[in-house]
Amino acid sequence: MQTQITSSLIKKFTALAFFCFIMGNTAMSQQLCNAHFTHQPSGSVNGVHFISSPNASALTTYAWSFGDGGTSTDPNPVHTYSPGNYLACLVVTVPSSNGIILCTATFCDSIHVGPTTVNCNAHFTHINSINGVQFTNAVNPAGTTYSWTFGDGGSSINPNPHHLYAPGNYLACLSVTLVSLNGAVLCTSTFCDSVHVGPVAVNCNAHFTHQSTSAGEHFTSTTNPAGTIYAWTFGDGGTSTNPNPTHLYAPGHYQVCLTVTVMSSTTGNVFCTTTHCDSIHIANNNPPGCNANFSYHHLSSPFTYGFTNLSSPNATGYMWHFGDATTSYLTNPFHHYMAAGTYQVCVTMFDTIHHCSNTICKTLNASFAMAPLQSLNAEKLAEGNTDNLSVTVYPNPAADKATIHIENATSAMNFKLYDNTGKLVIEKNRLTNGDFELNNTEYAPGIYFYRITDENNSLVSGKLMIVK
Repeated sequence: MQTQITSSLIKKFTALAFFCFIMGNTAMSQQLCNAHFTHQPSGSVNGVHFISSPNASALTTYAWSFGDGGTSTDPNPVHTYSPGNYLACLVVTVPSSNGIILCTATFCDSIHVGPTTVNCNAHFTHINSINGVQFTNAVNPAGTTYSWTFGDGGSSINPNPHHLYAPGNYLACLSVTLVSLNGAVLCTSTFCDSVHVGPVAVNCNAHFTHQSTSAGEHFTSTTNPAGTIYAWTFGDGGTSTNPNPTHLYAPGHYQVCLTVTVMSSTTGNVFCTTTHCDSIHIANNNPPGCNANFSYHHLSSPFTYGFTNLSSPNATGYMWHFGDATTSYLTNPFHHYMAAGTYQVCVTMFDTIHHCSNTICKTLNASFAMAPLQSLNAEKLAEGNTDNLSVTVYPNPAADKATIHIENATSAMNFKLYDNTGKLVIEKNRLTNGDFELNNTEYAPGIYFYRITDENNSLVSGKLMIVK
């Protein structure tokens, strides 16, 4: 059975091939992950044996998609195809022991299965002339279609087009595709190259240096033309557009990347862009008294938990990893998991006064079961004497207004309401016994979480659902 590939898939493959071209020449070549692979016929009919490149870490994970709906997590899988042409892709990922992703890389290659080999070649050359740039493609089978993008908004379907540019630097791309009579894509390929038009060249330099400071790791970029755009990814989920940012890390290994881009201020054309990546190691210099710790409890909602920081009191910052690729910098966050499972939750405390940090991880088994609602009473966390304290938030669900009812409070209470991202939306301080109104009219429908504390650090927390 011949596999059909729709036009939307062709666009996805073209975008993916373009991404692989750009990253393969910049960031990916610097990373610790290697997704390149080779393939050869296996002993079975229409079988293909894929062989991945070596990766240093024993924790490396492999995710194959064979282009016909089949997948595998084997490093060197064998897959049986129907005759046809396919695009096979491999994504390799290396996580650290505490769940932080150190690096990831993707590589794709076309696969032909059957008696006839059909190849597409998107490579091209170009020559500047007075009137523009002449592009010449490589030889391809009869019936091949050509799709050019010239980097300035122009395009063409001519095999060997001539294009008139304004002075500047551009990235020109060609995608070639060959389709059979029954509509199946026999092969497709994409190639891009930079084009300079005019007397002045603009160069981008993404190289950077870094050094440890009391405020975190400080990065210094190389000098670039005025108006350069800087895009940093710090390898732990953090980003910045500052040319020379400072970032606070937890101890560990990270892959830091900087992409710099220079654009025309008048036309918006990209003159140049480049990416550089470098690995960094953040040591765990942990003096006595610099200790991370936390507890957690299940809120009255499936897969939803509250986390309480018990780290040493000198901490000046925190970073949470919830084990599902999400993070938080709040002191005592809430978190909702999308599915049941076992998650490795880690908190790192930073003490920028004594220049130390420490990390602790605990296993959390997220379940669908809900903690008792106690007739709309809040859930109690045993950090103080809360045996006689009663806090009720009603109605729940609530529309425009809700009421906080407090009984048996022995000191003034502070109330805070957070949305499901951990953002504080309502705060009421020095509450005593009685009823207090919440105005919900400005907040979107959804699940919100509240915490109530007193001067003795007694704590109650719970969930409020706002409906419209």
